[in-house]
Amino acid sequence: MNDLKPCPFCGAEVQWCGDGWEEWAPHACDHIHCRNCNMHFECEEDADTIEELRAIMLKKWNTRT
Repeated sequence: MNDLKPCPFCGAEVQWCGDGWEEWAPHACDHIHCRNCNMHFECEEDADTIEELRAIMLKKWNTRT
């Protein structure tokens, strides 16, 4: 399930880097990518786990203006 808002540039669905991308080895990270327009979003945050980091990134992504 994708809780991320669509890409602000092209409106396509975005994904966490590595999630469901067969051409890349599955991995968990904090980068958000649009496979349609190749938009890439990341930022530096302090977190103890990838889950905490993704929660921070999810909030930032979905509350953007």
